Amino acid sequence: MRIRVDTRYEFWGYTEVELPEGKTSDDIKEMYMKLCHGSIEFKDGTTLERYFYENHDNVHEYLIRPEELTFEEVEWEKCEKCEEKYYPQFINQTMCDDCEIE
Repeated sequence: MRIRVDTRYEFWGYTEVELPEGKTSDDIKEMYMKLCHGSIEFKDGTTLERYFYENHDNVHEYLIRPEELTFEEVEWEKCEKCEEKYYPQFINQTMCDDCEIE
């Protein structure tokens, strides 16, 4: 039997960011973070991609124990392309890993 284990880790970060001249926090439409790099999208349509960096040198300390851990039984699925049995890794996965790569 195979089970899927989901873990959730939570930690907080904080970074001070200098906005460009003439821009205020009221001008911000959305902000995005990916791999510690932050981007800002303004209401006027301008975007600052990877504008700031959030340093998490010691983030590994927060990954010692997850905030939440859940598990569930995983059942075999039949690949819609090759019809072989596989264990899905994602909820919406419909093909085995070999067929998804092709």
